[in-house]
Amino acid sequence: MSNSVKMARLDYLSMKSLRTLWVAVLIMVYFGFLNSTLTTMLITGAWFSALMSTSVFSIQEKHNLPRLYSSVSIALRDVVVGRYLFMLVFYAVLLFIGVAGYIAFSFILTRAISFTDALPGIALSLLLFSVITGIQTPLFFKFGYTRARFLSLIPFVLMMRLMSVSCDSTVGGSGF
Repeated sequence: MSNSVKMARLDYLSMKSLRTLWVAVLIMVYFGFLNSTLTTMLITGAWFSALMSTSVFSIQEKHNLPRLYSSVSIALRDVVVGRYLFMLVFYAVLLFIGVAGYIAFSFILTRAISFTDALPGIALSLLLFSVITGIQTPLFFKFGYTRARFLSLIPFVLMMRLMSVSCDSTVGGSGF
């Protein structure tokens, strides 16, 4: 497990995560500024977290990091677990900062904060993040970033389709 944590730290250092993280946080805070619900903001955070955390595969390919991994004798299992750990921590930090920004904007703009949808929003956000990364991450490991870029769009398209179907069913044929 300690090698997996070291691998996640190496991913963090190689990705320069803070710049990527702040772009996603700004997008999430923008949704809060637009008076979106907390659930919408959490889903947006999951979406961007899944999208942005895969750039570590691009950096890995660009800088030929598998050679580095083999030189420090990290087992492939530790590389995979470390990568998933990095993505999960990236997601958690992004949501934590995004929710804090959402609450801050709500106080500044004197809006009422509705926490009734917080738990279902977090659950839905985690589910969305897990499905997307669960589908696309093995593709990146198998094919590499360049060849799997197009295939990695599949989970995003599937999630958009499922969300549009669920929105259509909640409207219930009211002409929309």
